Amino acid sequence: MKKIYMLLFAVLAFAATSSAQLPAWNISDASFLEAVGITGEVTSASIIEVKVVDGLTIYGADGKKVDIDTNGKTVTYKDVEYTYTHRLKFGGSGAFDSETGAPLNRVIGFDVEGPCDITIMCMSSSGDTDRHLNVAAGSDDNLLAQVDALGASLTATTVTYTGEEATTIYMWSPSSGVNLYHIIIEEPSPTAINAPKAEGQVVTTEYFNISGVRMGNNFDVLPAGIYLQVKQYANGAVVTDKIVKNIR
Repeated sequence: MKKIYMLLFAVLAFAATSSAQLPAWNISDASFLEAVGITGEVTSASIIEVKVVDGLTIYGADGKKVDIDTNGKTVTYKDVEYTYTHRLKFGGSGAFDSETGAPLNRVIGFDVEGPCDITIMCMSSSGDTDRHLNVAAGSDDNLLAQVDALGASLTATTVTYTGEEATTIYMWSPSSGVNLYHIIIEEPSPTAINAPKAEGQVVTTEYFNISGVRMGNNFDVLPAGIYLQVKQYANGAVVTDKIVKNIR
């Protein structure tokens, strides 16, 4: 009888683990709005310090705040139409400490346990200008993608984290305002292709500043500072390194 109980416990434990709910943050959810102080007739809130909402950390600062306010939008993802009433406004470019790499302001972060798909519903704060939202794993210099934030419409973009280890995902705008509506974390797509190893010939080398803004491909003409060097290999592999250019 003892063995039967132990087997039943193991089955229940496995079922609980396999059905664990992956996180998602809908800025329009009532629980989210209440957590940031939006209730009743209050329609907006400003984050001017670090605030954690259901595992989502919002990094704001005095003068570099992150706003949440009313805005109606819809988007379709996997044949489901989502209707939003609020948005999170980065308001400008995000910042990290140049020495420690810690987020300072206008950045959001959340933890993932391993490989996953991260779907982001966002758009530019300017109807006439397309922008980007940086997505990085572990630190700001390990970019996974620059998600398009279109000015004309709200879109859903999926980024796949293929690392085997748990990490923190960071998101921020490298330049100007981007509005965020929803983040959905899912199991990685079975059709996802693992990233190739970095080997063979380097076909392109580009440089970005620490905010993720592209600075070109000629390192010699760049001013002194800290840069992200992004090398793409002939087999499709991409390697990102942080490098420092000193004043000569």
